[in-house]
Amino acid sequence: ARIATGRVVDPEGSPLEGVYVAGVGSKTTDGIARSDWESTLTDHEGLFKLSELHQQVDHQLFLQKDQYGTRVYDFPADEKDENQIDYGDLILHPGGRIEGILRSQAGAPIPGHQVKLRGANQDLGRFRPGAQPLANTWVTAVRESRTDSQGRFFFQDLPEGEFRVTAAVQGRPGVNDEETVQLIEGGHVAGIALELNLGKPIKGIVLTPEGLPAIGVFVQVANAENRIKAPTGSNGNFELFGVTDEMETVDLFTVVASYNWHNPTKKLAASELVQARPGDTDIVIKLREIVTLTGRVETDEGQPIPNIEVRAYLHGTPRIPGAVLAKDTSNKLGLFRLDLPEQCFVDLVADAPQPEGAEPTLPFTQKPVTLEIIPSTSQNVTLRFSQ
Repeated sequence: ARIATGRVVDPEGSPLEGVYVAGVGSKTTDGIARSDWESTLTDHEGLFKLSELHQQVDHQLFLQKDQYGTRVYDFPADEKDENQIDYGDLILHPGGRIEGILRSQAGAPIPGHQVKLRGANQDLGRFRPGAQPLANTWVTAVRESRTDSQGRFFFQDLPEGEFRVTAAVQGRPGVNDEETVQLIEGGHVAGIALELNLGKPIKGIVLTPEGLPAIGVFVQVANAENRIKAPTGSNGNFELFGVTDEMETVDLFTVVASYNWHNPTKKLAASELVQARPGDTDIVIKLREIVTLTGRVETDEGQPIPNIEVRAYLHGTPRIPGAVLAKDTSNKLGLFRLDLPEQCFVDLVADAPQPEGAEPTLPFTQKPVTLEIIPSTSQNVTLRFSQ
């Protein structure tokens, strides 16, 4: 394993004890994904040692202590050629702070909304001069805050650097507001004012077939252009932002995977489509029991086709990953089975994937097979590919 050592001090050179130090990284090589996170705390002399860093992963050094600016450093570009790296003295400065308020277009504060901060210390590449910085890493991506009852938000323990403060409406990429802040060591920037058009929130509750609150269920607008969605809370209630008067009436559907993860003995299926208008506050959505649809994938000569993924979508919803009700892969007999909501119609879609790097054994069409408006209790449905 690779070893990384160093000492963490304050601006006066005094050692800092109890600093959280981690070597963090991920990398895919030859099709194998590896990740690494080894951590320790500095001792009374400010010293740290990470002694089990994976040799095939590109790392970053992560330093955190309350009231000090969190810092991240890319490991040297020649990390893979070194068995031991000594960082010497690393200085943590008093932490900076950014704060502001989020309002609607009408000027009212927006409570309970997520605000994101993107950026890191400006000397991130100090030990990697002239080399490309490590991209899309775990510890430099995004910090998150949530506004209080008066729409206020803050981020603290920040280092010197450039940061982007962003508020957005989930599912509507074009609806956001952002401000860039240049922060000095230990600096304090207040008065950030962001504004969003949230439309008129739709509020309601999701219930199980027995009438109990369904927790952790995503409610989503059935519109391919938008991905507006919100999860239910501990009481089954949801509040959906981003639906505007211009949309008039929208159809809502549920994604129940998270409910079933937390309730493995009581699996439920998605609700019917429920219509709502901007500003509705009494929407009730009921999940349904599960029934089974069976079928077979074959050629036009009746030969079974194995290893074909079959996906089911609630009829009328967009055919996007987040809207998949159920999916299965055909077995060697071409058979598949889907657990679906009772009393509903679904659209079935099946692709014909070919083995990577090999000539296809059958010249299938490139278009997926689609069957629409199929009752969820159907048996022996046939999906046929033409040669």
